[in-house]
Amino acid sequence: MENPYDYNAHIQLIQSANDPEERKQYYQQMSLYFPLSPDLWLDWIGLEPESTIALCTKALDDYLSIPIYQKLLNEMIETGDFDSDLFESSLERTKHHFTESHLIWNIYRDLLLNQLENGQTTREFVNEQFLDRLRVQHQEIDATFYDYYRFESDETLLRQAQEIVDHTKKQQMKREQYESKIQQDPSLVQYEQYLEFESTHPERCLVLFERALVPYCLEPTLWESYLLCLVSSNKDPLPVVKRAVRNCPYSPNLWSVYEQGFGFLASLGDAKQLNPFLIQYLSLLVKRAAEDETKYQAVREWFDATLQVVRELPTRDPEATFNRAMAQMEYRIFVDQEKAKALYETMLKPFFYLSEAWLEYIEMCDPEEQRVLYQRATSKRLDQHQKLFYKWHEMEALHGTVESQLQARAKWTKYQKKHLQSEPVVEKREGQVLEPVEAKKPKIHKKLDPSEYKIIPNSNAGCMIYLCPLDSRIDQDKLQQAFQVFGRIIDIILQPNEESGELEAFIEYTEPIVDHGPVAIGELQLTPIRCKPNEHLWKFKTTRQENVLFVSQLSSQINKQDLRLAFAKFGKIKEIRLNIRGKNAFAYIEVQQVDPKKLIVTNLPFAMLEHDIQEHFHVRNINLVMDKRGKFNGTAFLHYETEEEAQKYLLLNGTQIQGRTVVVSIADPNKRQNKKEAAVQHKLNKREQKSKPVGQPKTQDDFRSLFYGTAKQ
Repeated sequence: MENPYDYNAHIQLIQSANDPEERKQYYQQMSLYFPLSPDLWLDWIGLEPESTIALCTKALDDYLSIPIYQKLLNEMIETGDFDSDLFESSLERTKHHFTESHLIWNIYRDLLLNQLENGQTTREFVNEQFLDRLRVQHQEIDATFYDYYRFESDETLLRQAQEIVDHTKKQQMKREQYESKIQQDPSLVQYEQYLEFESTHPERCLVLFERALVPYCLEPTLWESYLLCLVSSNKDPLPVVKRAVRNCPYSPNLWSVYEQGFGFLASLGDAKQLNPFLIQYLSLLVKRAAEDETKYQAVREWFDATLQVVRELPTRDPEATFNRAMAQMEYRIFVDQEKAKALYETMLKPFFYLSEAWLEYIEMCDPEEQRVLYQRATSKRLDQHQKLFYKWHEMEALHGTVESQLQARAKWTKYQKKHLQSEPVVEKREGQVLEPVEAKKPKIHKKLDPSEYKIIPNSNAGCMIYLCPLDSRIDQDKLQQAFQVFGRIIDIILQPNEESGELEAFIEYTEPIVDHGPVAIGELQLTPIRCKPNEHLWKFKTTRQENVLFVSQLSSQINKQDLRLAFAKFGKIKEIRLNIRGKNAFAYIEVQQVDPKKLIVTNLPFAMLEHDIQEHFHVRNINLVMDKRGKFNGTAFLHYETEEEAQKYLLLNGTQIQGRTVVVSIADPNKRQNKKEAAVQHKLNKREQKSKPVGQPKTQDDFRSLFYGTAKQ
């Protein structure tokens, strides 16, 4: 693209792209220069369903969009990647959206009712949430009241709710008039009149500004009014200023506010906060200069002068973000490759550890120059060494020879031995060039002791490594990219640990891996532990044949994730033994059997301790299930020594413990596999089939007539 600041050019590229991968790249490129509209974000998210949460979070920095919030929250619930703080902030941020806030409330309502069914919350809390919602002005308040009537049977509480609804509906009558005008004529004038009406209620006013900015994001006066509202409400305007200048870079008034914010941050002396504003201002200068080449030198002089100021700040940027931005401008906008290379050469002397900067530099060069730069870069102590080597191998596979590929592999082996085992640790300090410090020997830099293994009940454990604990941001794609340099990966299992609840991963290769050393994913250092089977042989004779499936005529490119997904309907899979022979493969798939000596108990009182459960069930081996906060969630697994003992305590099913009816059953992993889906369906059926007294309303109209009639009596 000749001019990346041409909005219409980006749109044309996106619309002309038939290949999904190409279209995703165009979206990524456009997002660097312009905020994307909600419709564009939703289209991009549809192309990358595996990145829904990350993309939705990024999209909400551009606009307040109810459909994007819906997609984000539903994805969190479906994947189990539940963030209660994000959920609550979503509800709070959208609750004053008069026409669409009910869409987010309905998701929250269903979640509350499910938690109530599972004993994870109290009826009083749910009742309180309903009443709080009825105090908020929203278009679907009658539907909310109807839901509350179906939930609550206490007439006193219902009368209280009716009084709240009457008061709220009286308050929102004028607001409904403005909403009606907006629907008939969604012009900027109508929005401005509505905003003037809402000016006495800052929270509703801010949400209304966000609604107006979706169709009128190119109106500088609307952004200026929004900023004034933020300042009047004692809220931070700087994030909105940044959005404003990205949408309206031609507005001197917005840039004036922007530069005031820039001056404020400069006075703080924090380069990390200052850099985004510097880069945005640099982008504006470059855009103006792109129309007149005589202005190129003026931009370069501004950069040199500003860089001197940045270097003198007390806190420097360890990522050299500002320097790299100017180098990319030289390469992509000014089309001066030599000046861009010179900037990278100067910058990489103090910032030699930045793998991303090396890759940006290498991208500008031809294959021969790339090879020289890869050799230079990999002789340094890098922050993401495996990523650089992976790109080097990729380049050699496309442009190199067999000899150059082997040399790159040998360089990687040498780098591992030199930097990951014996050299002193290098610490990255803000505002300083990296220097070796006194040698330390943390556990992650020790060579793996052959006696240190993770013992697991898997006959393929010799080809597996174990990682725990992991950060919640780690996913299968990141693990695949980080660990595939050591060999072909045929399986990755990412799951919470049964006892601690911490995130763990098992990675299986086609061949045993002797020594990995630590691996970095971003700023995280991961230390793999080799696995070892508790039994060395696959016991065909002792394994019941009905629990083992034999699958042949498989592709050699198959992996265990594909097999696990395809055969999940037969029950929880205990183990897959995959054999690859040339272009074909076959597999033995063992479905997990039920252990009659293992019981699961649910709906236990949350306050119970392990010794309390022992007193009731007379068992020594107990596993308590904890929630993300480390608190007991009312579920426990009991392991008895004999089947007879387990059968004896099955009789406690349905009995009361501290006022709660407990459920005791055999811990069948195959039945638990689809527990979530079955539980949701059961609750839905239970609500629909619940017996109702004579005269129970079937529709909202029946409900209103019945309830109002009762109220009059």
